[in-house]
Amino acid sequence: MKDQYFGDVNDFFKYGLLRSLTIPDRLSLGVCWMLTEPDGGTNDKLLAYLDQPKKYRHCDPGLFDWLRQVVVVEEDRGTARIAESTLLGSALFKPGYVTDNKHQRSEYFSECASRFAGCDLIFFDPDNGLEIKSTPQGRKGSCKYLYWNEVCATFGAGSSVLIYQHFIREKRGAFITRMAAKLQRLTGAATIFSYRTPNVLFLLASQERYVAGFRRQLAALPSSWAPEQIIGVEHALLQKPGKGQPRVPSENRKRAQLPQEPQRLPPEPVKDWKGPVALRAIDTTNLWRTSKGGVVVNEWMDADRMVGYRLWVLFLEKDVDRSVLFEPFENQGRQLGGMKCAQNCQFWRDLVQEARRDSPVDFQILYGYQPAGN
Repeated sequence: MKDQYFGDVNDFFKYGLLRSLTIPDRLSLGVCWMLTEPDGGTNDKLLAYLDQPKKYRHCDPGLFDWLRQVVVVEEDRGTARIAESTLLGSALFKPGYVTDNKHQRSEYFSECASRFAGCDLIFFDPDNGLEIKSTPQGRKGSCKYLYWNEVCATFGAGSSVLIYQHFIREKRGAFITRMAAKLQRLTGAATIFSYRTPNVLFLLASQERYVAGFRRQLAALPSSWAPEQIIGVEHALLQKPGKGQPRVPSENRKRAQLPQEPQRLPPEPVKDWKGPVALRAIDTTNLWRTSKGGVVVNEWMDADRMVGYRLWVLFLEKDVDRSVLFEPFENQGRQLGGMKCAQNCQFWRDLVQEARRDSPVDFQILYGYQPAGN
């Protein structure tokens, strides 16, 4: 979000949607602006809707009139204005800028978690939307994206999560379906809703206790918003997980087209994943538990199961549902030798081809241990 674009037609849809989702059931709302520095751009064409009251005002008269007064009459564009108003009820807001610095970003989201603790719905408003492969956290431009680990952490704390998402160069129907499926799989959400507008998409991961209310608001949308303005959809469940477990892809779900390797070992477990957690790879062929000097790298790795258990790993930040299997150590004395990749080896090597002990590669994963005799 940039203050310079405040009040454009995308904001009209955004705030209208937030009002529709929260006000009828008096849900508590946390708004994480994810503000970024101004870039000198303009979007005057996206303000033309304010001169078309016959087309737009009936959708949300109070919101339309307020935005026209602030943007056109007062010429005061900034998120602080809506935070000072009562248009979003008693919503809480997270001001301040998101930067490309990983440490500063971590502090920013820690403050968000504290400020929004207990909120029914938390809305994230990144410049572009969810992360892309070419821009990992800490790289230039990463401030424009929301990352999957941040989504999962917020949802895991008990709030429903709404995300602002730009469309990409992909057929919009297929893109919406793909993103909704991934959001459901990674968060374990009871239900996913999507809200399509002419320019942007909003994705909602709902906690189970709010599903009925969001369904009511979905059914009510057409009474205010025309189909060419906001189209809401509830997405079908992929696979119901066990209690306390995240959603994972079905065994029958089509896999990405990657080089096939001999299936020397049993199929991956799809019911007992744990996580999400952080994995730090520091070698291109092995998964190491410690680096030089005995410093623990992957605290979740279980020393008691380094022998006699296989370790399955599923990578959450990749656009494929491809797990990797590591073979058990021959004996406890070889623990520091690393767990060698046993299945989908090339995929693992491709992921960590730049990993070195002095420059590790970090991932968010689900994992599962499996007795080697099974």
